[in-house]
Amino acid sequence: MNTTAAEAGVAAFDNGSFGFYNYSQSNVLYSALEEREAPPEEPGDVPVPATALLFGLGLAALGLRRRR
Repeated sequence: MNTTAAEAGVAAFDNGSFGFYNYSQSNVLYSALEEREAPPEEPGDVPVPATALLFGLGLAALGLRRRR
């Protein structure tokens, strides 16, 4: 079954969940349905200043905790 987004009445098919509901045709068998894996999204790079800031905040929190 090859269906475009326009034929299905939607703007686009998003990657993710797949649902198929058939309430009006109880004696219909479907075959050759394929679910293709979406390529994994690459995680974004964390800028070095943000990493250094998080590390510094962690050290400061540990220092304050130890002080109390």
